[in-house]
Amino acid sequence: MAQIGQEIVNPRTGQRVRFIETASTSGGARLVLECVSPPSGEREPEHVHPYQTNRFAVHRGALRFHIAGQERIVAASEDISIPPGTPHHFWVEGSEPAEYLQEFEPALNTEAFFEALFGLAQAGQLSQSGMPPLRLLGVFGQTFWPTVRLTRPPFWLQWFTFAVLGPL
Repeated sequence: MAQIGQEIVNPRTGQRVRFIETASTSGGARLVLECVSPPSGEREPEHVHPYQTNRFAVHRGALRFHIAGQERIVAASEDISIPPGTPHHFWVEGSEPAEYLQEFEPALNTEAFFEALFGLAQAGQLSQSGMPPLRLLGVFGQTFWPTVRLTRPPFWLQWFTFAVLGPL
């Protein structure tokens, strides 16, 4: 369980996350993260948060977002809100690190997702594309299904794959 002020690092991407508000301190209402992402060619896969609003407030640098087929740069002192179920992904725009607050509302189990994903990265257990190993994919996918889903392959195929791999 994440603690306020706790920082986790993803050595694969260089991203640092510090917990500002957690599910337990907000009564499940929200998770607030202070994030630093270095410039890189790394892009997270396009995904959706089916039941959460995802907000970003950029303090330094800039992020480029691809949201529902549209691109937008969000620079320092700007923010953006992504409604539940909206396909999106983002990456650092430019040559300087981006510092930003990221909020998920409601919190659901998002902090556990980040802790698990960054933990796998620290153990060298993520693929080149940032995915968990096949032996963990079913459990990972089922555990975080309400929180985050990739947009490809289709949801029904993901769910079927997780159901088959989960018991293994």
